[in-house]
Amino acid sequence: MLEFLKKNKYPIIIIFIIGLFAYSVKLFTYSISIDTEILIYTPEKILDSWIAIGRWALVGTKQLFHFIPINIYLTNIFTFLIFFISIIFWFINFDKLFKKDNKFAKTVFGLIIITAPIFAEQFYFSLQSVEVAIAFLEIAVAVYFQEKWITENKIWAIFPTIILVTLSFGCYQAFIPLYISICVFDYIVKYNEKVDIKRILKYLLIFILSFGINIIIDKIFKNVNQISDSGYLFSQIAWGTERKINTIQKIALAIKDTFLGNGIHETIAYGVIFILMTLVVSNKIKFKENKFFYLVYIFFFVISPFITVIIKGTPEVVRARFATPFVTGFAFYYVLINQENKEILNMAKIVAIYTIIVQTVITFLLFYSDYQRYCEDVNIANKISEDLEKLDITKPIYIMNSFNSQNLLLKGDGLGESFFIHDSNSEIGCTGRAIKFMKILGNDKINRISAEQVPEARKELEEKILNEEIDLKAYPEEGYIIELDDYIIVNF
Repeated sequence: MLEFLKKNKYPIIIIFIIGLFAYSVKLFTYSISIDTEILIYTPEKILDSWIAIGRWALVGTKQLFHFIPINIYLTNIFTFLIFFISIIFWFINFDKLFKKDNKFAKTVFGLIIITAPIFAEQFYFSLQSVEVAIAFLEIAVAVYFQEKWITENKIWAIFPTIILVTLSFGCYQAFIPLYISICVFDYIVKYNEKVDIKRILKYLLIFILSFGINIIIDKIFKNVNQISDSGYLFSQIAWGTERKINTIQKIALAIKDTFLGNGIHETIAYGVIFILMTLVVSNKIKFKENKFFYLVYIFFFVISPFITVIIKGTPEVVRARFATPFVTGFAFYYVLINQENKEILNMAKIVAIYTIIVQTVITFLLFYSDYQRYCEDVNIANKISEDLEKLDITKPIYIMNSFNSQNLLLKGDGLGESFFIHDSNSEIGCTGRAIKFMKILGNDKINRISAEQVPEARKELEEKILNEEIDLKAYPEEGYIIELDDYIIVNF
């Protein structure tokens, strides 16, 4: 191991330093993200909800390592370090998969992964970030044992492979397309110009057994805890709920956006690197029939991150798309290792460096903007708490409308989302989130309105406005808080 670390010291040091910069705001400041307030205030509620959606391994890992109550600083540090170690473990896998070493290719792969804004969105959710990072390490170690079984015919290695893959599936369902992408990539690397049915069947065996065991354990967890399936995942399936052409258009748009780098979370690297990978294959494979099969495998590799999108018929949330940066990193590694044409090689290097710079800046800005959001949320919560002290705070509080910050440098999918806007479309608006957040900050005397009470409160408010008994203002103007007979209204 010491020899391995010494051999790869420069890629490891570079990835750590740049990764540390990208995550510096997350690591060295304190902030509470959406959903983390639930883990802090009512941990049993969030654990039950995870079991209900099939994330039994996430719950098991959290309980096994006593990650409740949560320590934000330690959670963020452990998340970064474990994720970093999982990337380094891929270097061990690359040494087994490829006969030649390329430190530049390793550095590019590691930086593509650690700076990806998609992982910033995933690790923004501190309540589950350590467990997800552990699952990334599990999938990397699983590939190590998988190679021992498939390539070296060591039968015992199938058992740790299945255990680790099952644990990753049970932690977060987005690991399923990632594992498929990994297997397709492994097959492309090992492809020797003829179809290897035996190897494909071994991939399928591991996948089917891991997926099946995951379902069995999931049902056991639900039965033991007396929790029914939430239907959360099935509710996302769009097929049959709208016209097929609309569903197909959504899928095509999601794939197109990734290829063209539309949005802040991805760059055009995904589309460019697969063009370069195709050129590498065209130069490497001599015979037409073999070239055809190779290009088919590349097509499946390109599409593999979108398997759940195709199955559900609707785009994934950003934080669940982490197969995309991995596939991008794999493709860069493949091209940099195999390309002999200097023009294509130089183009790949330029695109890689550009992608890493852009991703690093965006990830840093996303974390910095979210820290701005947190500071702003704290100021708003303290201001509201201070103003509520003048009133009868035993009355249920209804926070009406939502707060839109104009001060953020960059707004992500979850990053930058204020507690005073999240869930604003629900029956009680952002009230539930905001009140829990205010309680965490120390105002534990306040209580939120219920969904059943909202129509009554709104009706009373409207009557008083019509009768000119009150002049309702919006935060932070004087009069943004109104005390009614039975309720208190906070208006944004």
